Amino acid sequence: MMAAVTDAKNFIAQSDVYQQCLLNYVKAQKDQAAKDKTPFDKFIESEAMKKVNQNQADKEKVGSEINGAVAVYKQSHPN
Repeated sequence: MMAAVTDAKNFIAQSDVYQQCLLNYVKAQKDQAAKDKTPFDKFIESEAMKKVNQNQADKEKVGSEINGAVAVYKQSHPN
């Protein structure tokens, strides 16, 4: 159980890094477009946000599942 909790925490932490990386990429592309005085391709942001949203849903699912597993474990292993 401890390994599963650790894995879930690691996944959630790494997901935060992944999401921030995607947002940083979008910002860099916007900044470059502004510097080059060219239009920003909104498809870049749209695709990045799809990935962020999917990853956020995955994080929430993992959090819910591990919390459920811990609750069941605690019920079946009382102090």
